[in-house]
Amino acid sequence: KIKNGRFMAIYKFYKDYFFINLKDYPNIGIDLEITKILFCLLIGIIIATAILNYRRASTIKVIKRLLRYDATNEENSKTSKELGINEKSLSFILSNNSRLNRLISKVGQKEYTYEEYSKEIKKRGYKEEKTDYKTARLYIREDAIEEAKFLSEANSPTLLSTVLFCVMMVAIFFCIILLLPEILILFNNILEK
Repeated sequence: KIKNGRFMAIYKFYKDYFFINLKDYPNIGIDLEITKILFCLLIGIIIATAILNYRRASTIKVIKRLLRYDATNEENSKTSKELGINEKSLSFILSNNSRLNRLISKVGQKEYTYEEYSKEIKKRGYKEEKTDYKTARLYIREDAIEEAKFLSEANSPTLLSTVLFCVMMVAIFFCIILLLPEILILFNNILEK
């Protein structure tokens, strides 16, 4: 009986706090399970944080390695293997990262002016060249060395800082869930007046 009572208490707590529907508050009256939306938002924040921190840490790592090897021109350019960075990771970091692409060049890469790039885009069937990051030789552009040095001195997110941030977000989520019924009752009473 005691076990059954504990189970019922846990179930009631779970039902009262994790299945809050706005239609249960007559003055709000919207059929919306707000806790599910908050949970999806939490998952989205955690995933985005993990991806952004990985990308930022990897970006700083690439720049630091290029600066360490003095890869600031075509003659001193380095491949992913020489930098000690996985080519798939390098591809993930450099794809669609306009800031990093302004800093890093590839040997033999054609540089377009804005007008030339616009013309190429307007051509039918234009596709950007795929880069093989296993063989591509990379270097920091001469005009971007100062910005690269500034970026390399930034604090790089660590796995521990990412995990701690995610744990903090989960704790905030539970605090909001525990306070939500009282907030909704207050809001419902305000709407009644």
